[in-house]
Amino acid sequence: MNELEEVCTLLGQHLDIDSHELQPLFAATSEEILLGKLTELVRYLLDNDRHRLFAAAYRIDISERMLCQAIHSGTSDMVALNIAALIIRREKQKIETRRRYRQDNNLLTD
Repeated sequence: MNELEEVCTLLGQHLDIDSHELQPLFAATSEEILLGKLTELVRYLLDNDRHRLFAAAYRIDISERMLCQAIHSGTSDMVALNIAALIIRREKQKIETRRRYRQDNNLLTD
């Protein structure tokens, strides 16, 4: 599984979204496209289900300070874009940490 697919899988778990909402994310062929699709979803959640978005931000482990900065970053489109970017960045950090941990574990067992 490539990194983009891993990010989408984590997004599905953390955003608590159904297959209908998840499908456009998995269709993304680049991080830029994923960012655009996720921005649309975040914009929808900001308008219709903020609780679900903030619960997901907590599960994803986005710092409150960074989330507040994103929320106060300008227009609703800019807010959605900045939150989506934070989500992707944090999911990628977790993937990288897990890879490093696995590598370190493999070195210790050899």
